[in-house]
Amino acid sequence: EVIAPGFGTKASVDGLGLVISGELERAFADRTPRKAKGGLAPWQLRRIDDYLRAGHWNSSVSDLAHLCGISPGHAMRAFRQSTGRSIAAHIAALRVDRACELLAQDELSVTQIAADLRFARPSGFAAAFRRSMGMSPHLYRQFKRVE
Repeated sequence: EVIAPGFGTKASVDGLGLVISGELERAFADRTPRKAKGGLAPWQLRRIDDYLRAGHWNSSVSDLAHLCGISPGHAMRAFRQSTGRSIAAHIAALRVDRACELLAQDELSVTQIAADLRFARPSGFAAAFRRSMGMSPHLYRQFKRVE
């Protein structure tokens, strides 16, 4: 049709245009960000965070699901979909963040911080902190004093 235009030239050009636009859409569709479907609403994530930061460190998945008005199974799936981590990992991260804040303030002993974060024993707190931060709570406090 390009060399010797004839009866089907217009249809061929139109068809090629559609093919090219379809290929372009397919090529760029994977690169365009899409809003994730599912997960928790922002208010639900905030409610969970606020509840945990208020000191309810030993909350169960059922407790947190009840706060959001959903089932525990849905809460676990939706939380992971929204944040990329499990509820337990999120609670652990929030506890470590709070421990870092308290250790930097230098007002409470490590034993008091462990109790505040609802650890059964200070040694359990120290082990969890060391696993997460790569240093003991005492060493972390010393580094914060130097800063």
